Amino acid sequence: MKKLNYILIVFVFLTSVGCQDDILNQEPFSQLSPLNFYETDAQAEAAIAAAYGELTQQIYYGERYWLMFDLAADDMRPRQPWMGGQNRRHFFDRYQVDVSIPWFDAFYFSTYRAIAFCNSIIDNVETDTEIKTYVVGEAHFIRALVYFDLVRVFGGVPLVTSTLGIDLDNLNQPRASEEEIFTQIESDLDIAANLLPAISEGFAGARLEGRATRGSALSLLARAHLFQGEFSEARDFAAQVMDLGYELMTDYADVFSAEAKNGLEHIFTLQSNCLVIDTRPNQRSTDFAPRNSAFMPGGGLTQDRVEDGFFENFPDDYRKEISILDYDAPEGNGSDGDPLIEVPHV
Repeated sequence: MKKLNYILIVFVFLTSVGCQDDILNQEPFSQLSPLNFYETDAQAEAAIAAAYGELTQQIYYGERYWLMFDLAADDMRPRQPWMGGQNRRHFFDRYQVDVSIPWFDAFYFSTYRAIAFCNSIIDNVETDTEIKTYVVGEAHFIRALVYFDLVRVFGGVPLVTSTLGIDLDNLNQPRASEEEIFTQIESDLDIAANLLPAISEGFAGARLEGRATRGSALSLLARAHLFQGEFSEARDFAAQVMDLGYELMTDYADVFSAEAKNGLEHIFTLQSNCLVIDTRPNQRSTDFAPRNSAFMPGGGLTQDRVEDGFFENFPDDYRKEISILDYDAPEGNGSDGDPLIEVPHV
């Protein structure tokens, strides 16, 4: 009989609790969620750091960005001959790529992760402090930059501008047109230009070292209009950038100098360490360096090199001397210098 009483008491207690909606609908105070994370400047800074971090992934600006842009253009080619792991690079060089190449999946995944980070910030961060205002501006800039890269690789892509919930229907996003993507890019950059600080706050040593500023947004706006053939608009935005206070380096070589990074000529530079914790650098710094050479600790990889036609038509001046290395390959090593087997371009 006592056991029955206990069960009855528990049942009555659970029934009374279950009828109180305000008890069941509680905000999560014991763990982080979108409802309680984006409240402080520090939390907003941590969120935008994740978006910047995605840009530096190996498949993106960290290493393989140039595969889908420079290698597919007329200024770079893979090393010859066609063999081994170089095959994928030759596919990019010849526009013979398809969905079987895993780099596409990795690039697509990384770019939309960056977009998701930015969407979450834009949806949840209030612009009620100076720092959070900057962070929202940076999120608009990064989202625009990522879509600018996506539209140049794939044309029209799914346009996602808000945080999507866990729903199977959200997996089937329609493909927007190129025009719609560029419209969104311009909208994001207009917002970013109004929220971000001027260039004077982005010089080396300041809080925004290596981060997006108004100059970054206006520069990308100029480039977006340039790619659409809207030359007068591109000129106008470029003129606004010139009025912000940027200056050219006295020595062209300083543009690539570690000592002069984040200087007056640098409009937007991602910050990352290109060296692994070892004596040998990783591919970010060795892809273009020759093998069996002292240019890099441990030598280079010679994965990619300048197109012969581009090199021959590049003006013979100081910029060519600094930008392009002309060297002789070690004896008998055809993969490092002039190829032993020349593969004709299609």
